[in-house]
Amino acid sequence: MGNVSDSRGLNATPTVRPFTSTLKRFFQPQPAAPMSIDVRKLCDELTEVLVRTSSRGSWQENACFLLHTTDDDWHPVAFNDAIAGELISRLRMMPGFEDDRLLDLIGCPAEQFIVLWRRSSLASGRR
Repeated sequence: MGNVSDSRGLNATPTVRPFTSTLKRFFQPQPAAPMSIDVRKLCDELTEVLVRTSSRGSWQENACFLLHTTDDDWHPVAFNDAIAGELISRLRMMPGFEDDRLLDLIGCPAEQFIVLWRRSSLASGRR
């Protein structure tokens, strides 16, 4: 691909990212800034809780929660995020949350997505 001039006349080489690298970036644990997440509100709006584990590095650095909310957004929270402790405390109070399964996932060396909780109205529709 050739150089392209921007509005200031400077040459720039456009960067093309393959779709797979975009997907990989999405699924990498990317904790949000602690102040930007209201854990109580987030937990009130949850529809599904998944954990993503990875075979790379330590579980704290390469595992994360994927939290699906009623607005159809996914919110990643890394296990080593500052809000992870408060999040886990709230999740454990939710009826049907599989905290024993969460403990089993700590240190899991496999690449996987595991469902730990679904809103009861959704649980019967997905299996």
